Amino acid sequence: MKMKKLIHLILILIVALSCGKEFPDIGGNGYYLDYNDNEDLCIKQPIKGMTGYDNLIVFGRIEQYAFDENFILVSEKPRDSVPGILDMNFQQFQKVFNQSSFRQYYILNKKNDSLYGPFKKDKFIEERKALDVPSSLKIL
Repeated sequence: MKMKKLIHLILILIVALSCGKEFPDIGGNGYYLDYNDNEDLCIKQPIKGMTGYDNLIVFGRIEQYAFDENFILVSEKPRDSVPGILDMNFQQFQKVFNQSSFRQYYILNKKNDSLYGPFKKDKFIEERKALDVPSSLKIL
């Protein structure tokens, strides 16, 4: 009987530990992908000197991203972009949010920790040229 309980406990621990969320390294200055409280993909960076605490760099649901050694490009679908959000229940909000095509864009310069945006698509394209983001880095 004890052996059965021990085996069940070990199996539970194995399953629990193997369910971690892993994302590709977006390297440079500690930036990493994670989920926010809404289970949306976001970009975080550890706060220097405060172990276990992070800054949310791009909050919303990241739809697309691309990166190299200098830049991270992001297409985000922000949750606060839903018109009439305060008058909706959760199910209504989720439906409208999921149907929304609204996107905003960011450019993160990893070398100097500068975040540019949010931009509409045309301004994003303009800014990426001004910042000399390589044309090989694409999210559109």
